[in-house]
Amino acid sequence: MIAASARSKHMADIYQNGELILHGPVAGDFFGPNAFTSHDVIAAMAQHGSKPLTVRLNCPGGDAFDGIGIYNALARHKAGVSVVVEGLAASAGSLIAMAGSEITMCAGSMMMLHEAHGVTVGPASAQLKQAELLDRLSGEYASIYAARAGAAPDAVRASMKDEIWFTAEEAVEAGYATKVDKAKAKSFAAFDYRAYAKAPEALKALALKNNWTAGERPLSASAEKDRADRLQAELDALKASSQTEKNRQEQASAYEARRLADMRVPMSGLAQPGNRGSRSGPTTWNDFLPK
Repeated sequence: MIAASARSKHMADIYQNGELILHGPVAGDFFGPNAFTSHDVIAAMAQHGSKPLTVRLNCPGGDAFDGIGIYNALARHKAGVSVVVEGLAASAGSLIAMAGSEITMCAGSMMMLHEAHGVTVGPASAQLKQAELLDRLSGEYASIYAARAGAAPDAVRASMKDEIWFTAEEAVEAGYATKVDKAKAKSFAAFDYRAYAKAPEALKALALKNNWTAGERPLSASAEKDRADRLQAELDALKASSQTEKNRQEQASAYEARRLADMRVPMSGLAQPGNRGSRSGPTTWNDFLPK
């Protein structure tokens, strides 16, 4: 839970001069001080009241369900919402932009649409359920995009699967924005854009230069393959180590068996019947060994 003073400071960051400033990822504080949630946005809207609202957006994406929550909260604002994309509207950020009755792209800004991502830990049944959930969630996103652009949902969904990036002018042409403002876009929000498979190289370089990270995040196909290869290598090493230990134990057992076998030989003169002072008892080392 965030302390009241911290929450007040956060509210002051996202609600300034009667405008909603959404510059950061859609996520909890774990993703940095600029992250925001649907709870933050709804609280700021309550403070704003029933007046027209301007949303200044520079969002690299984040939690898909929170993104839908923010979109719906803004779309229901009866006084109307104007969205200004000041840097980037990507993933859940682009969905939030769709809530605007007017969507303005600043010169140099960008927009990105893709399918919902997720991480699942569990057996095959859990993976299948997650896949079904992500498929449905992507379908919901596609419906919202399609309604804005006046396009067929299936066509939009196909472009989402390809992770499509738009310049300001291209976003307007595709119907995802209404106009381009000559005002220069602000710096892009701090985020590890390498998480996206087709992010512009300039954004990837910017993230690398500034050492931007985004905590736990969806991986691109290439990054996912690298991680899978690394985990497989670790598993192979573990199996090799286990096999080495098994071989060592087998060698120790074989050595012990040979040692015991060497002891199982007749011992001449050991209490043989007829010898002076002979007595009943074991006549070989075998008789001393456990049966």
